[in-house]
Amino acid sequence: MNIRDNRGYALIEILSVFLLISVISAYVVSSGVDINAELAGEAEIVKSHLRYVQYLALSNETNELAIKFSDTNDSYTLLKNNIEDNNLPNENSATHTLQPGLTIILPSNIPVNKTIAFDKWGSPVPNDTYKIIISDGINTKEFEIIKNTGAVL
Repeated sequence: MNIRDNRGYALIEILSVFLLISVISAYVVSSGVDINAELAGEAEIVKSHLRYVQYLALSNETNELAIKFSDTNDSYTLLKNNIEDNNLPNENSATHTLQPGLTIILPSNIPVNKTIAFDKWGSPVPNDTYKIIISDGINTKEFEIIKNTGAVL
C-alpha cells in the first residue's frame, strides 16, 4: 500500500488561498469606498465659500458682499457692490464652477436674483434659513444657512 506523506500543503494550495483572500479583500474594501466623495467634496467647497463671504462681511462691516448663483445652477460668483470681487479661496477667479454633472438646487425662498448676502453681523440677507442642495441627479448632499446667526451647517 502506498501511503502519501501529508506533512504540509503544496505551493499551489497556499497560492490558491492567498488569491481567494485577495479577491475577497478587494471586494470588501471597494464596497466600503464612498462613491459620493465628489459630491461631498463639492458641498464642502460651497460651504467654505459661503463662510468666506460671511467672514469678509463681518471683518469689513459691510453689506456689500454676496454670492450670486448662475442661472444654470452649476456655478456661483463672489460679488462686491454687484461686481465680481477678489478670487474665492483656492480659486483663480471670483467664480467657482461645480464639477461636471453636479448642480446646486436652491430653496424656493431664495431671492429672485439668486443672491445670498451677509450683513455686517454675519446674518444672511434677506434674513431667512436657506437649505441648499448639491446633486448629481441621483444622490444629494444638503446644508443650511441659519437665519439670524448665518451659521453654515
